[in-house]
Amino acid sequence: MEEEIESRIILEHGATNKWELKSGPFLESDFQALPETHWTLLVQQLDAWSPEINQLKDAFRFIPNWRIDDIMASYAPEGGSVGPHFDHYDVFLLQAEGHRHWRLGQMCDESTPRLPDTPLSILENFECTDDWTLSPGDMLYLPPKLAHFGVATDECITLSIGFRAPKHEQLLDDFGHFILDNANAKQFYEDPDASLQEHAGEVSTQALQSIDTILDQHLNDPALRRRWFLSYISGTKNQASLGESDPDFSEDELNELISQNGVLSQNEGSRFVYCLDVAPLMAVDGETYPFAPNILPAIQFICEHSSFDIAEIPTLNDNKAIFELLLRLIRQGSLYS
Repeated sequence: MEEEIESRIILEHGATNKWELKSGPFLESDFQALPETHWTLLVQQLDAWSPEINQLKDAFRFIPNWRIDDIMASYAPEGGSVGPHFDHYDVFLLQAEGHRHWRLGQMCDESTPRLPDTPLSILENFECTDDWTLSPGDMLYLPPKLAHFGVATDECITLSIGFRAPKHEQLLDDFGHFILDNANAKQFYEDPDASLQEHAGEVSTQALQSIDTILDQHLNDPALRRRWFLSYISGTKNQASLGESDPDFSEDELNELISQNGVLSQNEGSRFVYCLDVAPLMAVDGETYPFAPNILPAIQFICEHSSFDIAEIPTLNDNKAIFELLLRLIRQGSLYS
């Protein structure tokens, strides 16, 4: 019912075999008007709003942080479903309450026929190959492009832990904007060594090679590419889910927190990643932070714990860089106590 939350209701009208999609935010009257069966409520990015749900991601640390997208909740009464479909990403389906019957089908791709006249990507044909009924605590893994069809057999909640799989066009679009904002690209094209041409309409090999050099200069800068990618993958899905910044948080307050062995937690909407490929680089909420190799154990610890005792950070008392990084992350709201 809150505007910041991404939510959907999907109804199956059995008599007409039609599917209906409604997008939130919703009103109380919307829920009161729902039928007793055959509908599903989906709440996206539940981990960004619930610390308890966010802690569930700690059980999936065998997957790199950047590949986890979010945890979605699917609530349904008996008969509730979103129809037979497939996704382009891996997903774990964890049954939290009640029971849901899952049928698995064929492998699909963009050419697989979908039902017309619906905004939902529901398969026109579904070929069942396996089926299971999940009880609370059961989990089912689905690889990308595998058709699946889940139906609630009683009132139930399923949590979907989805992988992140950006489209190539999204990567190219974001990288293009990053290049324009961050590359030193204010120079003008020059060709002081241009040769006299016999045909004015020809674009010479020499000119094309000059253009290739310009593009290579900006597109093939490994350090810039790494900074873009970490900035991209650490950005939050929903700015509203980030914690409030605390620019006035002081060094004295942080020293007191350390002396009291206080607890720090990652903001539930934040993403913490790092890389060592070109140069050590950490990224949180779209901001990048170069760091010295000697504080790598502290960076790893901070990125891999959703909540931790501050005194457990390796070499905290021996390195001012760690102190300054914590102060910055607290002030911007990525960490809170």
